[in-house]
Amino acid sequence: MEIEKKVKRLKTIIIALSAVIVMGLALGIFLVVKFNIPFAIRHSGTKFYAPSDIELIQKRAHEEGRNDFKNELRTRLNNGDTINYLLRTYFPDYFVYSEGSVYRFKEIDDSLAKNELKSENFKTSDSEISYSDGDKKAHKAIDVSTYQGSINFSKVKSDGVDYAFIRCGYRGYSEGKIQDDASFDENAAAALRNGLKIGTYFFTQATTKAEAEEEAEYVLKRIAPYNVTLPVAIDVEKITTGTARQAKLTDSELTDIVVAFCEKIKAAGYTPMVYANMNYFAGHLDLSRLESYHKWYAFYSDSLYMPYKIAMWQYSSEGKVSGIDGNTDINLMFEDFEK
Repeated sequence: MEIEKKVKRLKTIIIALSAVIVMGLALGIFLVVKFNIPFAIRHSGTKFYAPSDIELIQKRAHEEGRNDFKNELRTRLNNGDTINYLLRTYFPDYFVYSEGSVYRFKEIDDSLAKNELKSENFKTSDSEISYSDGDKKAHKAIDVSTYQGSINFSKVKSDGVDYAFIRCGYRGYSEGKIQDDASFDENAAAALRNGLKIGTYFFTQATTKAEAEEEAEYVLKRIAPYNVTLPVAIDVEKITTGTARQAKLTDSELTDIVVAFCEKIKAAGYTPMVYANMNYFAGHLDLSRLESYHKWYAFYSDSLYMPYKIAMWQYSSEGKVSGIDGNTDINLMFEDFEK
């Protein structure tokens, strides 16, 4: 009887010890899964690392990961990747751009329409870029002003250009007076006569909504004699020389001006569009308020970086087109605006 009691007592102790071991193992597994705490299985049995061991392991892992990252950076830079390109690949949830020596990160707004153009469908040949995706094919377009001099639009047409955006005027960035583009009438008439579809753009320096509406009314009068079937764009960009009238505007005030211009153009039955570069689209315009307008994006590169939907991409300011002496802007037009 006494022996049986001892046996039962021994069994109870064994069961209790087993339960403790099992609970310990379960707790260890839980900590590993939940908090990513490393542990090792050694020949002497299961052993949990002490806090000092864990810190050492994490430090080594961090150093190894940092070294891997440094090696990757060095390799990519040696292969010609730019800082901007690297940052954009490492921060895909941000619209990354630079202003001087400063890199800026604008979180991408998921509520806005995204750029769904496929990189593999862009092709480059002789410095010209094309885009084709099944039935969807981008159109080659130029934009010109008086700076291109006299243009032979017959030769332009024969060079595969069917679409031209012609500057009709601008507002001076210092005195604020609206000026005609001296070549607009000649360019508009000649382009239409040679079978090109035309749109127009106006360089803004409006500082109030009233001035923006004044600019729109000016444009509407200038284009009235011509069959303008492509968009009417407001050109918003930074002045790099002198002091610009818009330099002190807030982002909200600048967006107010763009909206006022576009609404006036839209009310007249034309298609409004906003022309700007990456810095303005990313950092100086409230795109949530411009979602209903087409975007004309100036980004000089052989590959497109733009998270949001665009209608046109101005990819070069140094294009060569028959009929135009010197350089001209070359664009891909992704939307079909013909009426």
